[in-house]
Amino acid sequence: MTGGTPEDRHEILTKLHADHLDALQEIGNIGAGHSATALSQLLNRRVDMSVPRAAICSIEEFSTKILSDPEEPLVAVISETSGDVAMHLVGLFDLASINRLMWIIRKQKVEDNLMEISTIDRSFICEIGSILLLHYVSAITEFTDLLMFPQVPSIAIDMGKAILDSILLLNAVDYNTVLSIEVDIFTDNVQLNSTMVMLPDRHTLNRIMSQLFSEGWAQE
Repeated sequence: MTGGTPEDRHEILTKLHADHLDALQEIGNIGAGHSATALSQLLNRRVDMSVPRAAICSIEEFSTKILSDPEEPLVAVISETSGDVAMHLVGLFDLASINRLMWIIRKQKVEDNLMEISTIDRSFICEIGSILLLHYVSAITEFTDLLMFPQVPSIAIDMGKAILDSILLLNAVDYNTVLSIEVDIFTDNVQLNSTMVMLPDRHTLNRIMSQLFSEGWAQE
């Protein structure tokens, strides 16, 4: 879905305020809780999650506001949703977190090159990311009653900005807003950092916010 001037596409961002961000963070809390339970069963060990940190920014601000280092290689688990609303979902993990995860699973690291991750390990990382994304989608559905069905995920390794740029190039959708939920995962005295990124188009974001705050949310 495309159309509208840059001013139109940025207008919705100016209407988001602290109360809206708090609501998205609460959704993150619910998603993190469900994710911790699912990951605990998958890894067969206790898993805890930090309080999620929610953020909203424009696509242009993504590199500076969400990424700690725009040129740092990341592993991304990518999916998209169908149903009442459609958007892309991206789970981002840095090298340090992937190394810690590999150490928990296989007692080995991928050293300094993410490209060395084996096919088996990529599948397992994709499963971890898919669990996180699925439960955040479930939390949104729980709060809004909007049906969203995540599709089969894929995995990509590149700089964070390059990953988002490739999604924008491959999809004729007018994504302008980035919703991110950063959460730390704790297990076996090991901390894993993850960032869940949601890319809704203007219509999708407006519909989610309308379900959360009523149709007149932008005037509140």
